Amino acid sequence: QEAITNILRHAEASRASLVLIHREDEVIMVLEDDGRGFDAEAAVHGAANLGLLGMRERATLLRGDLLIESQPGQGTVVRVRIPLGGDHGPTHTDR
Repeated sequence: QEAITNILRHAEASRASLVLIHREDEVIMVLEDDGRGFDAEAAVHGAANLGLLGMRERATLLRGDLLIESQPGQGTVVRVRIPLGGDHGPTHTDR
């Protein structure tokens, strides 16, 4: 949701695509846009971009991975992989 919001607010994209793959042991999401792009390395490590930081934290909480590829003028690709089953992900028990 955050990645789609970022496209709408910041990317100035004319096209975006979302692919969601559900496998037995993982879910993978790939979101691409043809927008203005940004310096992904600086944004992910900079304190100013709390949205990207929040995306990374949520993926980590689910024992997943987040990869953001972008460069100014070249659009953006966001890949998220979340493992399923086994000991992965948060657990909730009612007692």
